[in-house]
Amino acid sequence: MKQKRKIAPDVPRRFPGQLVVVATVLASLAGVAWQQGWFPRLAQSPMTPQAIESTQVREADIDPRTILQEMIAAYRNVRQYRDRAMLRLRTDRGGRVTEEETVVVTSFSRPNRIALDVHQGPVTIRLVSDGKVATAQVSDPSIRDFDHQVVERPAPAKLTVPELYSMTEYVDPARPEELRSLYMGLPVPLSVGALELLLTENPWPLLLSSDTKLSWEGVVGLGQHKCHVIGVSHASGDLRLWVDERSRVLHRVELPRETVEVSRPTNDATEKYTAQVIVDFEEVQLDGGASEGAYRHRVPTDARQVRHFVLPPQEDVPQVLGKRIGDYWFTGLDDQQVGSESLDGRLAVLVWFNDHPASAAVLQQIQAVFAADGQEDVAFLGVCTEPMTAMSHRDIENLRQRWGLEFRVVRDLSAVGRDLFHIDRAPTMVVLSPQRQVQLFEVGGDQQLQVQLPVVLDKLRGGERLADAFMEYVRQQQVDYQQRLAASSVKAPVAASPNTEAAIAPATLPQQMMLKLMWESKACHDPGNICVHRIAAVSQFLVNDGWDGIVRLDRRGRVLGRYTLALPENSGVQWLRMDTDSQGRTFALALARRAQQLFLFDEAWRLVATYPHADRKHNGIDDALLADLDGDGHLEGYVVFAGPDGIERIDLRAQKLWANRMMDGTSSIATVEGDGKRTLLATGASGNVVPLGADGRYGTAIAVGSRAVFGLHASVLDDLGRQSLLGLSYTTSGDLLAIGLSSKLQEQWTYPLPSGAFANQLQFVTSVALGKDIYWGIAAPDGSIHVIRSDGGFHDHFALGVRVDGIQMADNDGRLMLVVSNHGAVHAYELSFPQ
Repeated sequence: MKQKRKIAPDVPRRFPGQLVVVATVLASLAGVAWQQGWFPRLAQSPMTPQAIESTQVREADIDPRTILQEMIAAYRNVRQYRDRAMLRLRTDRGGRVTEEETVVVTSFSRPNRIALDVHQGPVTIRLVSDGKVATAQVSDPSIRDFDHQVVERPAPAKLTVPELYSMTEYVDPARPEELRSLYMGLPVPLSVGALELLLTENPWPLLLSSDTKLSWEGVVGLGQHKCHVIGVSHASGDLRLWVDERSRVLHRVELPRETVEVSRPTNDATEKYTAQVIVDFEEVQLDGGASEGAYRHRVPTDARQVRHFVLPPQEDVPQVLGKRIGDYWFTGLDDQQVGSESLDGRLAVLVWFNDHPASAAVLQQIQAVFAADGQEDVAFLGVCTEPMTAMSHRDIENLRQRWGLEFRVVRDLSAVGRDLFHIDRAPTMVVLSPQRQVQLFEVGGDQQLQVQLPVVLDKLRGGERLADAFMEYVRQQQVDYQQRLAASSVKAPVAASPNTEAAIAPATLPQQMMLKLMWESKACHDPGNICVHRIAAVSQFLVNDGWDGIVRLDRRGRVLGRYTLALPENSGVQWLRMDTDSQGRTFALALARRAQQLFLFDEAWRLVATYPHADRKHNGIDDALLADLDGDGHLEGYVVFAGPDGIERIDLRAQKLWANRMMDGTSSIATVEGDGKRTLLATGASGNVVPLGADGRYGTAIAVGSRAVFGLHASVLDDLGRQSLLGLSYTTSGDLLAIGLSSKLQEQWTYPLPSGAFANQLQFVTSVALGKDIYWGIAAPDGSIHVIRSDGGFHDHFALGVRVDGIQMADNDGRLMLVVSNHGAVHAYELSFPQ
């Protein structure tokens, strides 16, 4: 689709130079990096394992289950607690090992006093509860300390881990309809460690379950402590716990090495990296050490109290933007001088870089643009900032070849970038007009660069002054930010929302297809989402009617049945997830986004089970589906919880079979067919896609190029049993982007969608198979409807002039049937393709 419809915001967004939250394991592997030099080396850690030369402890005398039970009891009985946790992330990129560190300092007094400080580089997230009031604030110099925003709430009677996540939620302009916790950027969830043991009545329930295999690996010295090392193996993942031989304090959690697969933007090749997180709990003090001063609020006098954080814009106007640059020169790898006059009369793309994965990711996207552009009116130049003492000319040439760069690379030995362009970090990209005027100044890395840069170059070829447009963009960002901040302020009306509902587009006809109304049904009082169900190869439509009703329609719009769901008081559902088992029995999961429970119904719409129990506290349910992953003929339910609770598998009696909390911030799941089996794919806070087996174990995480994918959809099967995948992402300006994916999750095409927030819980993506072709149907926030063939070779769009409350597509005797609910009615249309 890129060849047919280029996408990019009208004005490129500046790359953030620093992350607001700490980098996740998978994001780090995808090339998102902190400023170089922020992280100390693991070798400096005092917590280095030491072998115990002699010990009278015998394996036969040790029961690892008893040790873990005693550890849990030690934390359950403690009244006060303090520690300094070191979260160390080690990545290995083909022998290049990097180590990064996050510090979490915890002081806790039962039942509800806590001081939690998360430090990474210059960024600090501080959460304090003095037992009466709880506050959270962020220190980040790169974005003015969040403009001194402070979240303040009454302290809960009893602290929980989900409450900590809730206290640190923020809205990002790139995803205005979501609230995400700042803690979702940690290398591991807060539930991995002492906080889970302190705040949860039944911590780590899988730890002592019968499905978990425990092994004692000996007594090992760790700093000044002697620790039992306990190996934990479960379907949801493995880890090692280091428990003090005497006090039963937890001193270390060692997660296994994980392999992450990242597709390179320049070709279909992939790179595999390994990562491991080790959490050391240092300076642990039980029933002591937490002074009263630890729980003192340190709120600035000019603090702005908000319900949730609002991410400030990171864009500032660079000093050189729009200005003409004087003469300058670089040093070629052949020691020849490369002067600015050699670039005059052409557009110039200059990228200052260093020997770092973040620079590699940017340069490889630049290489893709260089290879595709093919015009001589643009000069591409990589400018290395590494000093001669660090890298020789040959080293840089080897780096250029290893990264697959075909354009010229030079060295900035006279600090032109620092002194003339005011560049203070790498990577930084500068685009110059033929007259040497700076038209674009981008710092850091961006996931849309490969798509946006060609659009930028085309605009500059057409004579547009992007520097002026960028300045206006920065101004508008400030306006939008102030509006969101006002909506989040405690002084604003409760109904205020930072989300901007899109204006409804006027009615328009498709540009290529023919649209014909087939029928209209007003059988529903309040029609919403639509689920298609095929019986004997004939499609029927199940329409959500209000919060507790289902209306079944045939393909001619006739009512086949009405059902009132037996739901608990104050409960409601907004959409269905249906599947059929090997015996032909159909079941449906009924749920609503961020609801506390979902409901399982049989084909007669009798309530079979409810999950989870009403007493369970969590952040809400985000997604769920039914599938038979293990191929035993029986369906299972897979439930995605918001926040740290992850994914859980249940049977049709709503009994939990396993839980996997290793992937924080899971946002969506989908099942894919292949090799005679079904696999679950999950997306989460990292933006990567992670396979999940029926046993709950994660496979190798896959990065979709440089995209951050938050949603994934699997199509119906075509006549040959093939399936297509569709990813959802955001551009840097916050616009929704559909991504066609191959079976290996490689980007095939992109399609931009109108921006704005949905005013309902619309399930806005559907699919249909017509013979050997699969088509996607996508409803946008402005009510427009977009039809895309799965290979990206055909697409069309139109608008009905009203908000879409439900959308579904079906095969009507070989013709595409579109069913839409809106304004109290359900309409069916036939879409005919051009001859």
